[in-house]
Amino acid sequence: MARIIGRTLGKLIAPLTSGEITGTNDYQAAHNVASKLHRASIFWRQKQQFNHSTEAMDKSHRWNIDHEDQDVRLHPRTPHLEPGSYTSGPSGKEKKPHTENIFIYDLDFDPARDAVTRGAEKIRLTSVPREVDFDPDTNLVGLFSIARNNPRYHYTGAEDTVTIELDWFADSTSMEEVIFNCRWLEMMSKGNGYDDTVHRVKLIWGNDDALWAHQQFVIASAPYKLRNWNAGYYNGDKYISTKMVPRGATQTLTLKRISDNNMGSSTILGTLGRNLQGSADILAHLTN
Repeated sequence: MARIIGRTLGKLIAPLTSGEITGTNDYQAAHNVASKLHRASIFWRQKQQFNHSTEAMDKSHRWNIDHEDQDVRLHPRTPHLEPGSYTSGPSGKEKKPHTENIFIYDLDFDPARDAVTRGAEKIRLTSVPREVDFDPDTNLVGLFSIARNNPRYHYTGAEDTVTIELDWFADSTSMEEVIFNCRWLEMMSKGNGYDDTVHRVKLIWGNDDALWAHQQFVIASAPYKLRNWNAGYYNGDKYISTKMVPRGATQTLTLKRISDNNMGSSTILGTLGRNLQGSADILAHLTN
């Protein structure tokens, strides 16, 4: 297609450059057509490049089915794993797909008190978020003195905010899962009327639970947008209503980090990467 456009464009440009077209109207008409074909050629090349660049990405984000508690759920294979690490081994035999689970867990859930009012102790993300925005907001107050060009600063505290864009979807066996998950997070950002305050939550990020280990949060906000409405489906000749629920949603989850005690430097740093301490170890890590 690009070559066809290019040849046509060449035939149109040739009369313009050779002086065969001298009339203003003819020149303008030919120039307009040539400009449109030139833009079409650029668009086609960009489209082909985009298709080639996304082909590999699509292959690395295939969905696998995980059966748990007799409920079929879909999970994306973790994007940070290379396709070869979970599809085939050295012998070429197919391996079982690896699934990483991410949960949001209610730390203050009491089965006797909350089983009916709160519905669930935890929910599982149906897809791995593309990115997580962490904002460690530090508050420094300037102490200005006469004639001093640069003030001294007094540290008054800090606030840590985590923002995650969630993408919910439902499969054919649990159409109401999307709206339940959205409203569960909305519920967790509020108190239970006059009976209970906002509950603390924990992010269980992956099967190893290493990234946010021993950290607690409260949900500050959880707005969402619903999409892909589903009225029902046929099971053979029988129509089953799904109550016009959404099959997909996007939700912006904003969390504030909290702690029972004042967090020190060691707690903030955590345990991941501790083996890289020391200049020699860090230098070796950077050069490898």
